Amino acid sequence: MTALERLKLWGVPQSEIDRLKKSGKAKRSVTFDSPVDGFIVNKTAIRGMYITPEMELYHIADLSRIWIIVTLYEYDVAVISVGDEAEIQLPYDPDKSFKGKISYIYPEIELETRTAKARIELDNPDQKLKPGMFSNISLKKNLGEAIVIPDDAVIDTGTRKIVFVKTGTSRFEPREIKAGPRIENTFAILSGLKEGEEIVTSAHFLIDAESKFQAALQKGSPTNSGHGGHGEK
Repeated sequence: MTALERLKLWGVPQSEIDRLKKSGKAKRSVTFDSPVDGFIVNKTAIRGMYITPEMELYHIADLSRIWIIVTLYEYDVAVISVGDEAEIQLPYDPDKSFKGKISYIYPEIELETRTAKARIELDNPDQKLKPGMFSNISLKKNLGEAIVIPDDAVIDTGTRKIVFVKTGTSRFEPREIKAGPRIENTFAILSGLKEGEEIVTSAHFLIDAESKFQAALQKGSPTNSGHGGHGEK
């Protein structure tokens, strides 16, 4: 009985154990049944190879229910909650969409990208969603009333967020703001701007153009060497 119990612990199918008990003869080959239904997504087994208990021979996945891992910006984490409804669209078929809910929000922030992860669990009976696919996720929430500006207007220094506010006919001043969640291609502003104030909506272009203009002026300015008749080589 000890030997039979050991076979069960090794995962030998009950049908094979019953055959062994009835015939009393061992077979050179034994068929092992997968404990789950699914698809073989990775196979390392080769006929005739030597195997050990810790080796993975087949990786079988049940794709009837899948996980979608969503990348969130750091400033979105505060407004996203478990249970929020999400709309999933595939890039190759924008007319088709799926509905799901956020089931889990991972607790850590990735230091390199300053993003967080959330998970959507979704039924996949027709196998349209495949492992490794990309998808577009839309999360809709009522955030109340807020000032919203284009994301191109914000200069993110890493420690501060700056916008250029119009203070005169042709004068602009930098101002630090506190940005809220990102909404498509815009930011909700928590503080730093008032309703009706005008801002530069392409601040990165403005800074880049100004820096190039100043560099050109410095490069083309005359030198004060005291020898006006000699050109600089």
